[in-house]
Amino acid sequence: MRALARRLYLDILGSFVKPKSGVHILNGHFLSRNTDGGVKRFESLLRELRQFSEFLNVEDAVRLVESGECRKFGGVGLAFTFDDGFLDCYQGLAPALHRYGVNACFFVNPGFVDGSDEYRRNFTERVVFTPGKKSMTWMQIADLHKQGFLIGNHTVDHCRLSLLEKVEIEKQILDGKARIEAKLDSKVEYFAWPYGQESDFNLTALEVAKSAHRYIFSGFGYREYFSFGGAVINRRHFEADWNLSHVKYFLSKEKSYVK
Repeated sequence: MRALARRLYLDILGSFVKPKSGVHILNGHFLSRNTDGGVKRFESLLRELRQFSEFLNVEDAVRLVESGECRKFGGVGLAFTFDDGFLDCYQGLAPALHRYGVNACFFVNPGFVDGSDEYRRNFTERVVFTPGKKSMTWMQIADLHKQGFLIGNHTVDHCRLSLLEKVEIEKQILDGKARIEAKLDSKVEYFAWPYGQESDFNLTALEVAKSAHRYIFSGFGYREYFSFGGAVINRRHFEADWNLSHVKYFLSKEKSYVK
């Protein structure tokens, strides 16, 4: 009942609001929570978004945010990122974005890619709560990288870093980065922590992440460009199967630039 009320609220308000100028880095996970379909719906959402926004490559969006040029951006700029490395990324999300000539950053968990059937089942059912979802393979991840998509580090096992001791934090972040770099033979500069909320991260994890990555991304605080004293770039959660009115509602909120 609560979810239905929220959906109706966003449907109504989102139909009347106007997105604010600025650069918005979106953060999704899959085509649809279901294990099938979703491509056509995402393509429809992209067509609708493209009518009032400019799609940006992730590195361009980050440059605009980091430099402060986002405050002078004359329209609505959208960049796309997706967490967890589901097969949806390779089969639907990337091809749809490629048709618009824009990339995305896919944050992957090496443990999910390399894991046994039992590990992957536990990962989808008890860690990220998406039963039935499959992981991309390293070959597919490397193919996306060759196509110009960015691959980021999301820790080895999608752990809640704020609950770990420093040695485990280092293992999750640094080993995750090393394993991706070894598979791609390329440097990994982007990191997003699992679950994405402020309570899921801490200063110890921030210190470790900063030591190995150029950019760190959250999944909260979308009304502000930065958090953690300017060390973290905030993203706005969305999913590829959302209604346009829902996305427009959140894009209509003014963003504050305090670094």
